[in-house]
Amino acid sequence: MNTNTRPDRAKPVPASPQYGHGVRYTDKRWGRLLVTPTVILLVSAGVVPLVYSVWASFVRHNLRTVGHPFVGLDNYVTVLSDPVFRSDLLFTFLMAAAVTTIEVGLALALALILSQRSKAWRRIMIPVVVAPMFISGVVVGQIWRLFTSRTFGPLNYVLGLVTGTNVTIDWLATTPWNMITIAVADVWQWTALAFLIIFAGLTGLDQHLLEAAEVDGANRWNKLRYVTLPLIAPALATATFFRFADALRLYDKIVVLTGGGPGRATSTISFYLVEKGFSGSFNLALSAAASWIF
Repeated sequence: MNTNTRPDRAKPVPASPQYGHGVRYTDKRWGRLLVTPTVILLVSAGVVPLVYSVWASFVRHNLRTVGHPFVGLDNYVTVLSDPVFRSDLLFTFLMAAAVTTIEVGLALALALILSQRSKAWRRIMIPVVVAPMFISGVVVGQIWRLFTSRTFGPLNYVLGLVTGTNVTIDWLATTPWNMITIAVADVWQWTALAFLIIFAGLTGLDQHLLEAAEVDGANRWNKLRYVTLPLIAPALATATFFRFADALRLYDKIVVLTGGGPGRATSTISFYLVEKGFSGSFNLALSAAASWIF
């Protein structure tokens, strides 16, 4: 009599054309069918314009003329030799670096402060901090345009009360006040994004590490420098990357506040691309070449 009581291993299911790794073939076909509209949308909205812009940068493409002869690297040479492009590019990077530094610094300070407060306090303050992020950039520009108006804006009035003099600063038409106004408007709106990323990193810290550092005699500054900041470095890097990449595309608030002026003092690379491709010479080839260089 066989005394082996171990159950027999399950026999493999014979291969069938209706099955593939445990998933029915018909399910796979339905899955591909349901994903197809999204794939078509992504290709038509992303890949096709990308390929089109590459082609346009190597031909003569002007909306006012007929024909698209191949010109090679002439468009790139024209853009690189344009002093306006270089000045707009420099201003774009300087503005993006300035606002990103301020926003990440303020976000880190706010996150550190709120992480030490009670949950009730956080429920009140976090919505207040993140609220400007949900306002349109054009609306933000209008808010700060009214706030800094030279004639009836409250900013000059408040400064006059503080200083005891008649303050008539033209915040939008005088350099460097116009640059400061743009930077402050962007910081007011987008510090919230960096704050959310950094605050999420702080709330995910292992509190045992902070308690161990405190037991070892570390003061508040040492805990911040040697424990907290190294642990949230990925969150800081993520916040910095996202804000810098987004600040490079700064356009809407500048359009409302200064229009890129006076002259081209506050013109970014986005102004250059729009001007070359649409509002000025309608030269899509130069606009495409400049965008790829950027």
